[in-house]
Formats: sequence, C-alpha cells, structure tokens
Amino acid sequence: MTQKSNANYGIQADSVKAGAIAVGPHAHAVATPAATPGAEQENAIRKLKETVQQLSLASTQQKELLDHLDTLSKGPPPQRASTIDKIVSICTQAGHLAAVVAPLKAVAAAFGLVLPF
Repeated sequence: MTQKSNANYGIQADSVKAGAIAVGPHAHAVATPAATPGAEQENAIRKLKETVQQLSLASTQQKELLDHLDTLSKGPPPQRASTIDKIVSICTQAGHLAAVVAPLKAVAAAFGLVLPF
C-alpha cells in the first residue's frame, strides 16, 4: 500500500540567491550558466563608464569616478561597498546622480551589493 505524505516542501525565505533549486522527493535541478564568471560585472562596469564619460563633469571628477570603477572591478570584495558609496557621493556632489542610477544599479546587482536608494 502506497502512502502519500502531507509534508510541505515549499521554500520560505526572505532572499534566495541560487542557480537552481529542487524541492521534494525525486526533485532534480540543473543550472546552466549564461555567461562566464565576471562577464556580467565587466559589462555593467563598461556601461557605467560610458555613462560617466558622457556626463559634463570636471576632468578631476571624471578621472576619480573612472578610477573608482577600476577599483571596483579589480579591487578586493571588502572594498566594493565603500567604492560604490564613493561613486554615489561624487555623482551626487556633481548633480548627476539621476543620470547614473540605472547603470549603477546594474553594477551593484552584478556584484551583489545594495545601493542606499
């Protein structure tokens, strides 16, 4: 005689970051990466650099922003959050935060960071 289980295999979480999830008996999950590791980050940074280069900024501000973007892509992970904060601060002071919000969100998402807005 086969017995059915009344178990709940649902997932309850505030935040889940996974390539694939399988739940329950005989469940199977497969994840196929869409891009090479780092490609998403490089693409997001490239788009933000293009946006920064189109802004009318003082040359020192533009150089500082581009330096921070290089640090973001090549620097150690613990520095990434503070580097994003520096980029936000410079763009805010220059009055161009609205112009970089979308590409900056893409960069933050690519690195798994949270923006203050």
